[in-house]
Amino acid sequence: MADDEPPHRRRLDPEQVRKRDAEIMRLTDLDVPYRQIAVLLDCAEGTVQNVQRRELKKREKAMKKEQKQREQQQREQQQHELDDELDDLDDELDDITGSAIDKMTEQQLIDLERTAIMADLAADPTDALALYRLRHLPPVRL
Repeated sequence: MADDEPPHRRRLDPEQVRKRDAEIMRLTDLDVPYRQIAVLLDCAEGTVQNVQRRELKKREKAMKKEQKQREQQQREQQQHELDDELDDLDDELDDITGSAIDKMTEQQLIDLERTAIMADLAADPTDALALYRLRHLPPVRL
């Protein structure tokens, strides 16, 4: 092919194509009309439009990907904050129940266990585990 052929008939190597596309997008970002870009770079108007369309799609896709990543990070941050709050509440509950259990006497704990076992046996009189637990309860002190 000769150098006097129209621009749309000339073949460019991949490096020249990348440079041309980058220059097209640089000029596009400066709001230069595509017709002037085509004249400045000595290429077809359709080529400029195709490059613009392709690059804008790439940018849009990248922006959507970034948005998804930001949303995911926000969800993870919120989940982390909720987990921290839940841990704090669990600690508070452990402190409250722990101090309440500490205040209970051994006999009160045995009575609570006996009540739970009797409730299990009321639901199923043949519950082997409940019968086992009942047999192994410490005796009632008077």
